[in-house]
Amino acid sequence: GVGSTNTLDVRSSFSNFDVSSARTSAPGEAVVTVFPGNHYAGVWGTSFSTALVSGGVAIMVGARPSAKVSDIADSLDHGFKIAQAMGDARLDLVRSIQYLKKN
Repeated sequence: GVGSTNTLDVRSSFSNFDVSSARTSAPGEAVVTVFPGNHYAGVWGTSFSTALVSGGVAIMVGARPSAKVSDIADSLDHGFKIAQAMGDARLDLVRSIQYLKKN
């Protein structure tokens, strides 16, 4: 599961949390995305956090195609530490990819 954080890396009030619900987290408040009618909009929700983590995982697999699921999970755990019952870390691609390439 993926939890949502705000711009201060604090768990969003609407977010999943605890180990059984949020193994990692990513921004999920005021995320700017495309919107119908050729516009952009700020959006809130764990589904947007999940999209960021999914895209990040795709980038990690591209950085190390031989990576196993457990390697990716360990790499996500080495992101930016925020605690707050939000898994081991918030998504941080630089830290996660550095860890993945070393291990």
